[in-house]
Amino acid sequence: LSLLPDKDLVDLCPLIESYQVTKSQLKSGIGIIWRDVYPNFDFPTFQAACGINSETNLALKKALLAMNQTECEKTFFQSYAKYFGMADNHIPILIPQAWIQWHSSSKKVLQASGSSLAKELYRVDFVAFWNNHRYAILIDDISHYAIKHGNQWIADEKTYSKRLEEDRTLQVEGWKIFRVSNWEVRQNKVGEIVTDLQKFIGF
Repeated sequence: LSLLPDKDLVDLCPLIESYQVTKSQLKSGIGIIWRDVYPNFDFPTFQAACGINSETNLALKKALLAMNQTECEKTFFQSYAKYFGMADNHIPILIPQAWIQWHSSSKKVLQASGSSLAKELYRVDFVAFWNNHRYAILIDDISHYAIKHGNQWIADEKTYSKRLEEDRTLQVEGWKIFRVSNWEVRQNKVGEIVTDLQKFIGF
């Protein structure tokens, strides 16, 4: 499970190894987590593993924020962090852009070979670990349930079905799924959404 850009992964491996059952380390900076062992993973634990303290953690906060790929993801992340005081309190840390699958072949190679593994969702917008459960939080734009014709987006059942298949696969693998739409974020519903997420995770 890769949580940070490659240059930062080496620093994270001691944290993974100290809390999880690590079957192997395939190369420097990448640890593979096996079995259902998920601690209460909060920001203070994370910053301690990075060797910094609350007085010098500004760079870490900025790095986590910068990892968000869209404005809606950034808005969601900031709202959650501010609403619950993520940097200071014992609550789940949201880890942006987390890789949740690893294969020795690239997705392109898997697709060319017709492997069913090519359909797997490799990365999700956020992950959280709490009370021995793992959570995948996804912020969906319109392309997750529609296709574009000219300047218009048209609802598409096949596209939407792919999202349902992703959810089923992740749930079978032990992930608890929480989906949000960009539209909800743009409609200033983030306060309600993060409260729902709190209830969903149970903290």
